[in-house]
Amino acid sequence: MPECRDLARRAWLLLLAFPALAACSAFPQLIAHRDALTPQEHVQLGASYEAQGLQDDAGRQYEAALHQKKKYIPALIARGNLAFAGGDLQKAEADYRQVLRKAPGHPGANNNMAMILLARGKDLDQAERYVRIALKEDTPLRPYILETLASIYIEEGRHPQARQTLDEADAAAKSDDAALREHLAETRKKLQP
Repeated sequence: MPECRDLARRAWLLLLAFPALAACSAFPQLIAHRDALTPQEHVQLGASYEAQGLQDDAGRQYEAALHQKKKYIPALIARGNLAFAGGDLQKAEADYRQVLRKAPGHPGANNNMAMILLARGKDLDQAERYVRIALKEDTPLRPYILETLASIYIEEGRHPQARQTLDEADAAAKSDDAALREHLAETRKKLQP
């Protein structure tokens, strides 16, 4: 019985000493860090990095947003766009497909899936179906979506439809969007013999 009391006293001393020992700097301490940014803020910061040409930093921000919110559509679209711009069509497609599983009518994801198929030069009928879904919703992306459709028509040799669609895209584009207007002009050059 004295052995039990001795063991109990040692256990009690350890319990009393543990908080003091845990406070010592020699013991590693786990500290939970809370991310100060919301997923939306991570995407905004990523877009800012991307605009500066800092793709790796942008990618880390999109990943941070997805770490907080696994299927956050703006982060999936942004990460997919980054992959597409970098030539990784497979990775871009995976992100866009995740968006379409969650939001089948998403205009950006549908247009971007069409762009992937167009870049591969195959399944242009399916690419056109994606574009048609994207055009169902009134969105600021409309002139870009119309440009994708015109590019599909050009690839298929349907030049009259491509011209008409590019005219629609021009009419839908904001007058101060110089980059889009330049892109539409480049697409239009593909129509010239």
